Amino acid sequence: MLGADAEPAIAIFATLRGERPQLDALEAAAKAALSPNEFDVFRAAISMTDSVRRARNHLAHWIWGTCKQLPDALLLAEPKAQKDRERELNLAFERAGGPDVKEIINLERYNSATVLVYRRGDLERAKRDLEDAERITALLTVYLDRQVCRWASDTFEGQRVAALREVVFQDFYDKRLFREAFDRIRADRAA
Repeated sequence: MLGADAEPAIAIFATLRGERPQLDALEAAAKAALSPNEFDVFRAAISMTDSVRRARNHLAHWIWGTCKQLPDALLLAEPKAQKDRERELNLAFERAGGPDVKEIINLERYNSATVLVYRRGDLERAKRDLEDAERITALLTVYLDRQVCRWASDTFEGQRVAALREVVFQDFYDKRLFREAFDRIRADRAA
């Protein structure tokens, strides 16, 4: 996005710790460097990756399980809740006189508010959304890259470059999460 002036910005970006500050810096750079339409495309793509990141993190980092009551489901338990349960169990066993049986039974149960239920359709949707997000983030750099646009303008007529960008945008817009994010951004701007 920044072209020849990118090196100082990349150096600053590398010093930022944490995902949120990096995303905020990237968005600020995009807002300064892109046209309003390009910025809307960028924001929709980032919004889409934010929404699939949650499902990806649940599947990658949460505790997998099953239960008899939901034999066709994958249960994902929040890791922090599991750590809290384990800490409370340890405290119960360390107390003078040992733990109360009812307390142990209670602590062994998962709080349903900290467990997600994924069924086959949920997993298929998460897979499709992750694949769509991967495709869009890969093509977003091509869509927004000024050097690619300059090269294409020099190599092809300007109309063909615009048509190519429109084809890429339509590919983005055909993806449900991108379309929802883009339409929301445009509606917010119109309001």
